[in-house]
Amino acid sequence: MKSLPIRALVFASILATFAIAHGQSIPPPQPASTQAAQTSPAENAATDSVPFKPITQVTTKGQGPINVVLIPGLACDGSVWDEFMSRNADKYTMHAVTLPGFGGTAPPDKAPPDIYGTWLENAVIAVWRVIQDRNIGNPVIMGHSMGGHLALRLGTAHAKDLRAIITVDGAPAFQFGPANMDAIARIGMADQMTDMYRSLPPDQYADSMRLFFSRMVTDPKRGLALGDMSAKVPRETTLQYMSDLFSADIRADLGRITIPVLAMPAVATRDLTPDMAQQIRDNWVTMMAGAPLAKIAVFEDTRHFIMDDRPAEFDDAVADFLAGREVTGVSALPQSEAIPDPPSHAP
Repeated sequence: MKSLPIRALVFASILATFAIAHGQSIPPPQPASTQAAQTSPAENAATDSVPFKPITQVTTKGQGPINVVLIPGLACDGSVWDEFMSRNADKYTMHAVTLPGFGGTAPPDKAPPDIYGTWLENAVIAVWRVIQDRNIGNPVIMGHSMGGHLALRLGTAHAKDLRAIITVDGAPAFQFGPANMDAIARIGMADQMTDMYRSLPPDQYADSMRLFFSRMVTDPKRGLALGDMSAKVPRETTLQYMSDLFSADIRADLGRITIPVLAMPAVATRDLTPDMAQQIRDNWVTMMAGAPLAKIAVFEDTRHFIMDDRPAEFDDAVADFLAGREVTGVSALPQSEAIPDPPSHAP
């Protein structure tokens, strides 16, 4: 891997911060009337400003009695769920979607200037269309990272037709700075981050994405595979989704989710100081406060891809949650050593 300029490394670090959900304090959700006034213009425009782009890649595995729709995260295709689907083929009938623009598929049309949320809104509609077209009855929606954010959105829109929502390290909002940051300031920060990545030469951009994703999972080979997957996605596709995600805040809508919700934050305990790790735990409690039926099961000593780092415990947590049993997550191991960074090349 080529050496990266300082600004690319700084940005990779900022994005990795998102991946482990570590950041500034998250304020309580604003009352619905205030929050809607800040976000509804962009959301309303998003539904009308670009032509609808459907999902064209869906992988179905398993013959279990519970339907599960699986949504991957930023710059990832549905194959990130392959191992989970193989492990649980007897428990669930699973449908892993690839969002438009990822995995070699065509993205939605470019969003108009100063309109935010178009592609996330398209993704929500596209996933729902898959559920309708395939007659997937009473499904669980489980998403990872940005897919978890989308799962929460689907829960706010279609709770009566869903069984449950599971978000795997995917938050309803990402807070960049001051606790009172409003929607306009959030959009400004999203623009700064995407503009910085847009300014990188192509090879440096690809290297920064590989570095970013390689540090989202403990296994080096898996990290390199995820890095290669992300680097193959056209830059403008990734940045449009990134802009939509970083400018989004749906905390005021979480009260519409009237079905059980399981949030599984990843806390890379061995990469963090105790104070940093505790801040992550506290932030998740605050972020999910608006969801009345939400349970939070913290996974310690794991990076962003919990389903890869903690497969047995992850599967157990999903099964326990869907069976109505207590879900406890995974506690940090005592006297853990830091997780080593993956090598730049596969061993």
